[in-house]
Amino acid sequence: MSTNALKHVLGATKAQKIDYTVEATTSTAFDTDHVVQHIKLPKDKSKIPQIIGWAGPARSGTTSLLFFFASQPEVERVAFQPLKTILRKGGPDFVLSADNKLVCFKEVFRGCCSHNDHDPIGMLLRAGVPPEKITWLMLLRDPVQNYASWASHIWNSTIPENYRDAQAYALKLFYKYRQLGINITPFAYDLLELGEEKVLKALLKKAKLTHFKNISIMFDHDAINEKMAYGQATDKKYFDADIKATLDRDKFVYSKNAIKLPDDTAARVRELCQADYDDFYKLSKRELGL
Repeated sequence: MSTNALKHVLGATKAQKIDYTVEATTSTAFDTDHVVQHIKLPKDKSKIPQIIGWAGPARSGTTSLLFFFASQPEVERVAFQPLKTILRKGGPDFVLSADNKLVCFKEVFRGCCSHNDHDPIGMLLRAGVPPEKITWLMLLRDPVQNYASWASHIWNSTIPENYRDAQAYALKLFYKYRQLGINITPFAYDLLELGEEKVLKALLKKAKLTHFKNISIMFDHDAINEKMAYGQATDKKYFDADIKATLDRDKFVYSKNAIKLPDDTAARVRELCQADYDDFYKLSKRELGL
């Protein structure tokens, strides 16, 4: 783990106590024990499907990646934040069926996730999913771009330190599970500026995802409708606010928003987050062979 990342992770608890106000959502309606009980596996553990999962701070490209995977014929089922949906709503169950061979899902982090122990890999392992069944991608996005999306979205009460916590938590989990031997790959979203297909092919190769012979960045809306479990996003207001614009692009594309933060806010985000992101970007670029 980089010196900057470790410093920020270890410093988070102290900062939450004296430097700023933690996000309003400091606890979820249900705990991780409840989530683990509602991850349903085949009785024959050898028939648990292969899982491709990923997470990163909210608004870092995780939903677009979900639509990309849903559009590939090799993927049979996909789920939108199934574990966070259980934490918030109590259900529905996240069913990993013996009828499927390859399942994908995404999760996201906000500043409150470390308080709620929202650890997707940890919950899968506790439910009985063997480590070798898990392939994980950890996403980070340029922090100023990412935070600008936070600040302009529905979380208008957020502050840079909340975003710092989400990024630091993603880094903490990345290094934790890499050390434990999980097949986990660093994915810096902004590498997509080099070309979407080029970067996605490199990502799949690095993650040892040999299932995919050909890929398309076009969204297959019929396949998405057939395969997707939207969870909390079945709520129309949630869907329209968080998901519709991404789906309406009709393909997986690298996007930069035109939102301009106040200069002092942008400077604070860079102070808190940029060095760690730059380290992660370099690591991701190197490991993906770009």
